[in-house]
Amino acid sequence: MFGWQVFAPKSIVLSGMSIVLRPPRRRDYQEWSALRRRNQNILRAREPQWPPDALTRRYYRRYVREYRLAARYALGYGFLVFRADNSQLMGGVHLTQIRRGAAQMGTLGYWLGEEFQGHGYMREAVALVCDFAFTELALHRLEAACMLDNAASQTVLTVNGFAHEGQAKNYLQINGHWVDHELFGLGSEDWAS
Repeated sequence: MFGWQVFAPKSIVLSGMSIVLRPPRRRDYQEWSALRRRNQNILRAREPQWPPDALTRRYYRRYVREYRLAARYALGYGFLVFRADNSQLMGGVHLTQIRRGAAQMGTLGYWLGEEFQGHGYMREAVALVCDFAFTELALHRLEAACMLDNAASQTVLTVNGFAHEGQAKNYLQINGHWVDHELFGLGSEDWAS
């Protein structure tokens, strides 16, 4: 009727050359928590302020439940990023704020443990999610934003075909402070997987 499919949240697995993306599961808590704890200094500097319970099992259950619910209604999809060769958790990619109707767009966000940065894992993860968004979800546009000093994130986006579209003052509240961001966009007509 509307020209898009709804996917069962647990059924989506996106596989690349060196990584596998799949929705978070409850049994991933220990590994997720350990990775976020090891990297909390760099993550807190780039993410919205963490609540006091950010690394607890209760928080993680809410995180899993919220992404399952969003996926059930095709409003968003959360993926954890694993190495293909040893299934080690490395980070996450989220396609959120999916808007249908005249917009047909979504917002892309991601994070990666510091020990995995610089190896092309996030470039590949973003490519997989873009392909999923444009081919399976039939979205017309993806948007992403990153902090002005985050050259690595800007590279991930531009390598995947995103165009720099400008700068937004006080765009997001990061770790309790309003922070300017670079804005990027990618249209389905410009996507080349």
